[in-house]
Amino acid sequence: MLLPPSETSLPPSPPQANGSPRKTAAMSKFALGEVLPILNTMAFIRQVSEQDAEGVLGQVYEDAHRRAERGFNILKLQSLSPPALKASMDLYLAVMFGPSALSRVERESIAVTVSRINDCFY
Repeated sequence: MLLPPSETSLPPSPPQANGSPRKTAAMSKFALGEVLPILNTMAFIRQVSEQDAEGVLGQVYEDAHRRAERGFNILKLQSLSPPALKASMDLYLAVMFGPSALSRVERESIAVTVSRINDCFY
């Protein structure tokens, strides 16, 4: 069932720890006090496609598909530096799946909460 946008949108971001509202792009100011316009543009970052990936990058993409049955854009955005991408994935896997006093559910809950606070889809 599809819901109207008003029923599917996320609630506003919570206030900062000091109680003041979080600043958004619309609230940012130039030095002269002008409000920055909100632009519906996206930066372009060159990426290596899954079809063109070789070596370490190809392995990272293949491992991601094995875990989640798809490749995530965050991986593709780091594709120009396969060693950095591999290090990032190794850290993610250690934090999310390695030994921990936190359960997997607790770790996922933290990740979702941080992503929400940062207005990032997780």
